[in-house]
Amino acid sequence: MITLSACLFLLLIVGGCNAFQSPSAAVVSSIIKSNDDTTTALCSLLDRREYITSLLVTITTPAVLLTPQQTCAATELNFLGVYTDPKHPKGYRIIFGNGGEHVTMKMQDDPNGEIYFLPIRVVDKDDANTVKKQFIFDFSLKTGGPANDSIVGTLEKDREGIPIITFPDGNTWKKRETGPIGVYKDESSNPENLYSIRQVKGVDLTVDLYNNEKVAATFGAKAGNPAILFDFPGKAGVPGVFNMKKKTIAFE
Repeated sequence: MITLSACLFLLLIVGGCNAFQSPSAAVVSSIIKSNDDTTTALCSLLDRREYITSLLVTITTPAVLLTPQQTCAATELNFLGVYTDPKHPKGYRIIFGNGGEHVTMKMQDDPNGEIYFLPIRVVDKDDANTVKKQFIFDFSLKTGGPANDSIVGTLEKDREGIPIITFPDGNTWKKRETGPIGVYKDESSNPENLYSIRQVKGVDLTVDLYNNEKVAATFGAKAGNPAILFDFPGKAGVPGVFNMKKKTIAFE
């Protein structure tokens, strides 16, 4: 069994472990989405038969498990994940990264809107003898304003203990903590690869593969009970069994 262990602090919107996709599937994704130069370079290392065979192996590797990424100590509030913004109910905010001082947010205000990747700086602030994390969002790429056009958000938790980010204007982003929604890390052979799962509508899900904080591939999935069908590039309808208790998705 290959185990993809996602730091609990990063993003499992559900707040637990999630099994997701094989590291090889990640390679397939990045290959399919790569430019011609990258593909040519790969093919130069393998003859065509070996190249095709290796892709098939990556897709069919048995018993793959992905787990959610965690931010740091188990006692800390896990802030990495998928958030909803009441000012943009049809959009999303995905916070991902290594959980350190610098992370990234992928955001879209509505399904037809532009997608932005914004840098976030994470700092600790003393507040009434407690230490709270603050996020300094650089919105200059979105607003077109001056460099470091920043807005500060503070990590809190609601009455249910779910992470929220509050802003000075009274707006609050809430982390999705339901089902398989969240961010995952592949620790088996591609620790630099992260995956996010977000709900589009009903049972329809969208999966992003991130490599070096850039999207290497995007593909769809359909939620089921207990299996989720993933349409990996070149291999559609791959079932992954979601374990609600352990918050994992296992591929046989």
